[in-house]
Amino acid sequence: MLPFAGPLLYPLLGSSFLTYLWGGKGRSSTSGKTTLALFCMSVWGDTEILKQSLNSTRTGITEACAQLSDLFIVLDEKQSARDKDEMRGTIYDVATGKNRLQGNASGGTRDQKTWRLAGLLTGEEPLSRMWDGEYVRIIDLRAENIWGNSEGLTHREFARNVERCYKQHYGHAGREYLDKILELVRDRDFLPELQKRASEYERRLVALTPDNDMACRLAPNFSIIAVAGEIAAKDIIGVDHSLAFTTVANIYHHYSDVWKVADLGERAVIATNDFVSRYPERFKPLMRDGEQRYGLDEDDRDYVGLLAGPWEQAMKEADIDGKTIKQIWRDRGWLSCDSNDGRMTRVVSLNYR
Repeated sequence: MLPFAGPLLYPLLGSSFLTYLWGGKGRSSTSGKTTLALFCMSVWGDTEILKQSLNSTRTGITEACAQLSDLFIVLDEKQSARDKDEMRGTIYDVATGKNRLQGNASGGTRDQKTWRLAGLLTGEEPLSRMWDGEYVRIIDLRAENIWGNSEGLTHREFARNVERCYKQHYGHAGREYLDKILELVRDRDFLPELQKRASEYERRLVALTPDNDMACRLAPNFSIIAVAGEIAAKDIIGVDHSLAFTTVANIYHHYSDVWKVADLGERAVIATNDFVSRYPERFKPLMRDGEQRYGLDEDDRDYVGLLAGPWEQAMKEADIDGKTIKQIWRDRGWLSCDSNDGRMTRVVSLNYR
């Protein structure tokens, strides 16, 4: 649904936004994010030509955004970017729909480029929660079980089939979609009805998370994705379009759960619990030779032991400063000192079980 949202941003009075799909660090980096992103890009053309990398220059990426305005863009692998500040500036440009002002040789400024885009950004680690301005326009989703229904194939085999598909067939759906939009707008009642439907979807999404300001600010983007999905499903793909809003609402609910807890200390608790649940084999009493132990989870205990090194890894993956969290947890009584030198060695309670 996301690749079809771009052409509706202007008629539905929407702004540029990015969906950031992250996860799969280290050995699990082949989680399918890039394959999925390029499959989405193939809606509009040859992925080898259209795909962009954050290792490209900031100017080059904004030029691509201007050329693809009202369509869709893929920016692959945040970790490939060489300069973190430059990467942050590039993401800010793409998400806000305009490039930074630049001077020219004559003393004036160059023409500023603008665009409207629905984009997909992939990476291994979450973006910093401190990037408030950018985050208003970024839907942050963790990549989990992308190829869950793989028709009896291994995930790698299924991903290869998807790759062969988008390399051989591309650009057809996008052209048909634009033709259908142009056909529909000839009906004077179509656009007002579309705007009404998007507003209704936005209202229903906000009603799901009335106290979650971050999620509510992105509800208009989710509603546009739902409307685009309905048109694409009904008129292009030929599947049940009634599921479009339900699917988007489920994703919105998942996204809002991440942002339900704005408190840094409690978000660190969520990240810790998530880390333990992702690596249960690293906490078993008996482990295979050569496997790294992350801690200990025994059935007769109501807590899980977590080693300091793996916990620091969990905080790093969640883009949270471990030292800050230790201080916050100690101030709240969630950590206690079990040693004479004052080191914080015991977690009193993280509500894991």
